[in-house]
Amino acid sequence: MSLKECRETQYWLEMLIESETVPPRKFNLLLQEAVEIGKILVASINKLKQKPKL
Repeated sequence: MSLKECRETQYWLEMLIESETVPPRKFNLLLQEAVEIGKILVASINKLKQKPKL
């Protein structure tokens, strides 16, 4: 669920930037942070999937 929300946030930030609704210099940092959070979530999910079940 968190990963889905993160990707949706990335999508809307990209839309705002590409449509020139917001100044790109202000929102590019937010987009970069959302991408980094997404990478962290993916790594966490993959690690949990590899963990042996008891």
